[in-house]
Amino acid sequence: MHGIPFIVKDNIDVKGMPTTGGSPLLKNLIAKSDAWIIQQLKKSWCNCDCES
Repeated sequence: MHGIPFIVKDNIDVKGMPTTGGSPLLKNLIAKSDAWIIQQLKKSWCNCDCES
C-alpha cells in the first residue's frame, strides 16, 4: 500500500464506490468521479480504500 489510508463518509463521491448517504434506496448509485476534496487528498499521497 502506498500513501496514507483514510476513510470518508459515504455521502462524499469516491470514483467507483457507492455513494448512498446511508440510504438503502441509493445502494446502486456508484460515483463516476471523485469529489474535489477526494481529488486533493489523492494528490497529497492519501489512499481511500473504503467509505463508512
